[in-house]
Amino acid sequence: MNLFSIEFGLCFFIFWPIYYFLNTRPHLQKAVLLAFSYLFLASFGLKFLIINFIFSTAIFLFARAAQSKDSAIPFAAGVIFVLCALAFFKYGDYFAIKFTRLHLENIALPLGISFYSFMSILLLKAVRDGEIEAPDYLDTLIFLSFFAAIISGPILRPKPFFEALNSPKVFRASPVIFALLCSALFKKLIVANHLFEIVNPVFAAPTLPASQLLGALFGYSVLLYADFSGYVDFVTALGLMCGFVLPQNFNRPFTARNLKIFWQNWHISLMNFFKECVYFPLGGSHGTAVQTQLNVMLVFAISGVWHGAGLSFLLWGLIHGLGVVFLNLTDERKWL
Repeated sequence: MNLFSIEFGLCFFIFWPIYYFLNTRPHLQKAVLLAFSYLFLASFGLKFLIINFIFSTAIFLFARAAQSKDSAIPFAAGVIFVLCALAFFKYGDYFAIKFTRLHLENIALPLGISFYSFMSILLLKAVRDGEIEAPDYLDTLIFLSFFAAIISGPILRPKPFFEALNSPKVFRASPVIFALLCSALFKKLIVANHLFEIVNPVFAAPTLPASQLLGALFGYSVLLYADFSGYVDFVTALGLMCGFVLPQNFNRPFTARNLKIFWQNWHISLMNFFKECVYFPLGGSHGTAVQTQLNVMLVFAISGVWHGAGLSFLLWGLIHGLGVVFLNLTDERKWL
């Protein structure tokens, strides 16, 4: 059930008044939100719902254990579980073909696992650090299946999400919501769709002149931005309609004056996750100059393989990492 489909629109406008009607009965309101999120997830395949449910149940148990005084072991076990599950579903088929010549056709990449895996790590970390108490079972299930973020993010932060989830919902007609919806429709249905019709024939005929190929490459970059940021605008509006403020994911990245600033403004929730959970634990910029830049390279390498299995994704990440390292070495203001 595509977010931009008529079917989703009809389902949402059936769910939405019921959701607000139950504002005085918060537990039932949460149950309706979970049911709608699960219905949306199941529309892509029942197996995706089952995997998400089992995964979320495991995270709930790890979070409860991580709230104890000896939180290091359950936290580490939870993170290992998340990373193993993500690696198996996302890269199992690739490595099976690469090294054993087996094709694990029955491994289906669960919808949204790349995002709710990282949200799970943030949840476990927040509980371990005492930022939040371990959420109850229903809240955990909602957090890791929230319909507005399950497909392509943004990566939700546990504390603001649970604060909003457990606060009374008051809907106020806002020009921000209307502007976000208009922006989403313009970016997705006009810019992205029209650019696809222009760019796709060029990529299908790689013998065309280099100037056309370069133009198509630039057009594809704009297409990708319009499609992704349009999606984010749409789910941000839906989140606001349900009482949730989703994290900002884009901030005019193509106006950035260099690659460092571009990555500060592109897929912001993902880069914030890498900074918090990879870059800072490795020492950030507090080590030697060499260690700092190696940390940057590792973050971009992980970012590359997170986007997909294969050497091309790793190289993509390393190339961007090298670009940021070069700028770091020529600029006193060190950044990841």
